[in-house]
Amino acid sequence: IYLNSSLYRGTKFIIKKYASGNKDNIVRNNDRVYINVVVKNKEYRLATNASQAGVEKILSALEIPDVGNLYQ
Repeated sequence: IYLNSSLYRGTKFIIKKYASGNKDNIVRNNDRVYINVVVKNKEYRLATNASQAGVEKILSALEIPDVGNLYQ
């Protein structure tokens, strides 16, 4: 994974989904999927814009204190 122009190898990730409407583990069109990573004692959330449909999604990195901006 690249974060701030640095490559991090051998990192384990937990991928979670956020959805209020369904209780199963299937990721649907408007479900939010994110990955939290810690780099030099700062936690970042890598997430996509869940409202965009497409074959490919771009992950954006936000520091956890700024995670509220993702929902705007």
